[in-house]
Amino acid sequence: ECKRFARDLAFARREAKSALSVSQEETATTLSKLKNSESARAEVQARLAKVSASLEATRASKSAAIKKHRERVALTRAAAEATRAQISSLEQDVEAARARGDHLGERAERLES
Repeated sequence: ECKRFARDLAFARREAKSALSVSQEETATTLSKLKNSESARAEVQARLAKVSASLEATRASKSAAIKKHRERVALTRAAAEATRAQISSLEQDVEAARARGDHLGERAERLES
């Protein structure tokens, strides 16, 4: 009976060692997968930060371009309005000159007659 107990004990030890070895292998595999996942996560996070920075830079650039465009439009409108006012003033000057010319023409005709 002692021999059987010793055999059973030796068998149980071998089984325990085998189970421990399998558990250690599984733990090593899990740790390896975890490290790979952590590396992949870090890469994705770095890419996300890079893309986010690029997106923010693009937004800022676009905002600056829009602001500059609006300023140009405002200047163009102001210049167009000034040109319109100048044209109107010149048209009034032409009308006044025509009226004066007509008046002088009438006066000249009266003096000749």
